[in-house]
Amino acid sequence: QVLVLTDPAQYAGVVDELGRQGSVSAATAQACAARAWTRVSEYDRAISARFGERKVLRYGENPHQTGWIEVQADSPIAWNAALTPSEISYNNVLDLSGAYGLAGDLLEAEADSTVVVIVKHNNPCGAARIHVASPEKLGEAQRLALLRAWEGDPVSAFGGVVVFSHPIQPESADWLAKHFVELVAAPGLGPDTPELKTLLTKRKNLKALRIDRWNVQPTELSVDVPGARLVQTPDVGPDPELRAVTRVEFPPEKHRLARFAIACGRALKSNALAIVREIPGIPGSFQLIGTGQGQPNRIEALEKLALPRAQAVLRETGGRLSDAVLASDAFFPFRDTVDKAATAGIRWIVQPGGSLKDQESIDACNEHEVGMVFTGRRHFRH
Repeated sequence: QVLVLTDPAQYAGVVDELGRQGSVSAATAQACAARAWTRVSEYDRAISARFGERKVLRYGENPHQTGWIEVQADSPIAWNAALTPSEISYNNVLDLSGAYGLAGDLLEAEADSTVVVIVKHNNPCGAARIHVASPEKLGEAQRLALLRAWEGDPVSAFGGVVVFSHPIQPESADWLAKHFVELVAAPGLGPDTPELKTLLTKRKNLKALRIDRWNVQPTELSVDVPGARLVQTPDVGPDPELRAVTRVEFPPEKHRLARFAIACGRALKSNALAIVREIPGIPGSFQLIGTGQGQPNRIEALEKLALPRAQAVLRETGGRLSDAVLASDAFFPFRDTVDKAATAGIRWIVQPGGSLKDQESIDACNEHEVGMVFTGRRHFRH
């Protein structure tokens, strides 16, 4: 029974309706109510930004930009409890958030493992998950995960953000102290943690934060655009299916590796391709060895980024591309990606499917004796 007007631009339409029918329609009242709630929420956000609890950062994404972080009371990452004199930056927050999401995904899939993720410019450049046979083997397994993650792209890992799924072990701290990283984060970190002190003996400007729990994601993601605000739910949860579509079928033992590949690919900026492998000699342990991300051209993401990186890792450590899995965040619109991947030696591909020309990619796989599965779920990340 109440009509709320919040903008003079609404007056003419309301006056017209009143003049024609002596009342305002339910549709108009509802539209005006929605506009009123939007205006009230804008005021609330403005008040919160001015008077609410927020941590002012040194600057935003670039030095000429102002930046701050508004920390929630139940945050899974202790943003307000920096453990070293070096304060976190706007870019640190973004990179750590990306690493936290991927590490949580990989840990949730196999809880009896330890995970290390390295992120640079909000893209994972290294990730490894190592099976932990028993609690006393955690130190050895974590150090191996760190080595394999770093090995995936040592150039990009330099100065990156490193996230551990478990408390940092002495073996990992000793190794990492000899390498430059911007920030480390792990459960159990505190200002008096011996492992943090080990890191600070060599890296005085290191930044460190504590992770309190995993797999906590916002219920909504928003981006402000000119004159509007885009809102969506987060891209979380495992892909529901791995549907075989080629003559060569994925063997069951490749399914875990395929899901590891999907998680890594989902964390990359689109267009994204991830190449992963099972670590030789350690069954059930996986490593990201090649990434192609942030490209408008998927072929270039493969040929110029993902394949050369994977081939470099294999030259240094041994192994074959034919044992690896290639994951794409979106469907292949043409068969060219399959042709290039197969020519390089890739024999296993996972992608969402959904292109009008899916059959061309399936035919290409059959010609090259490549096994491919469809997930039915795209993972764009712009």
